[in-house]
Amino acid sequence: MPASEAMIELWKRLFIFIMFIVVIVAFLSSIWLYMGYSKKALELRNARISIQEALAAWSDNGNVSGIINLQKINSSDLSPCTNVSIFYTNGTLAKKVSSSCP
Repeated sequence: MPASEAMIELWKRLFIFIMFIVVIVAFLSSIWLYMGYSKKALELRNARISIQEALAAWSDNGNVSGIINLQKINSSDLSPCTNVSIFYTNGTLAKKVSSSCP
């Protein structure tokens, strides 16, 4: 085998090795990004659930109808470090509630 063919074979093997490493890094980085987005999606889901629970506790009939009884609003229904501002339909502030951070 001439030296030129040996060099070409060496470059082919090196190129295949580098492509294999690139594919592995791309696969691992996609898994890493997917896990990060999954964590954010779960946090957003939990926040939505806590909002729905608070709205259900503050409504007159116990469902999330959007009609809130201002006398039932309590900061204990909120998750920690949550601030809530409730406005009338005309845009004026009805009540502002916040829960304390642990």
